[in-house]
Amino acid sequence: MIKKQKEEIVKHAVLKWQGEHPDKKYLDIKYRETIVLKGIGKVNIGREISSLRNIYKSQQEGTNNTENNLSKEAISWYTKQGMIWDYEAWQEKVYRHAVLKWQALHPEKKYLDIKKKEQIELEGIGLINLGVLISVRRGIYNAMQQGQKYQTCKDLTEEQISWDEDHGMIWNYEAWQEKVYQNAVLEWKAIHPDRTNLDISHKETINLDGIGTINIGQKICLLRYTYKVQIRGERNFKNLTEEQIAWYTEQGMIWDYKKYQEERKGKIYQKKL
Repeated sequence: MIKKQKEEIVKHAVLKWQGEHPDKKYLDIKYRETIVLKGIGKVNIGREISSLRNIYKSQQEGTNNTENNLSKEAISWYTKQGMIWDYEAWQEKVYRHAVLKWQALHPEKKYLDIKKKEQIELEGIGLINLGVLISVRRGIYNAMQQGQKYQTCKDLTEEQISWDEDHGMIWNYEAWQEKVYQNAVLEWKAIHPDRTNLDISHKETINLDGIGTINIGQKICLLRYTYKVQIRGERNFKNLTEEQIAWYTEQGMIWDYKKYQEERKGKIYQKKL
């Protein structure tokens, strides 16, 4: 009798939660979430849902005490209400759905160049912090490459890694960005074959196929500033490597723009004479 009463209370709490979240198609309820029922008080709906999920899992594996098994009616009822029996598998499905929607919204993008704060709205689910998920995914992968764990997260499976790569995942974002900026420099030089130096204005941009608009002017200014601070021996957020300095120098980088302008004015003045 007590078990039956508890089941009814939990169902009542589920229905009230749904009434408070009409936009949610699934019972994606946080573990600590509670619902207050009139005449009953506070019900730890999140904990109850988690408990039901664990019972169902054990039941499917045949490791549960049969006395605690969920009835077919209970399973059917919760399934109709949007129960997520396998939360891990559901999260993976939601993540992939969000990636596909982002790609549909950005058909010009070949890679998952997604800012950490970027979100995607999925019907029946709500806002998905896709940028955070991508960042965590990247963290797990890079930790795996070093034979380590990323926080408390599970390792990615080969299938997950393969799916992400097929959809343009950027595992090493820093290296990818460097490659993008170098390609932008080469593209700029191809457009301006008469230029021997990277005399690029701060506001200048370059459009790269499959990537989008690159603020090449801002990047050149930042590189120049970083180099200047580095040469002075002052503290930098991140110094340029010898390879970076050599590559940009070969491309005609103007490390000291003030000196370059003065020399340029001097040459123009001499020509006039």
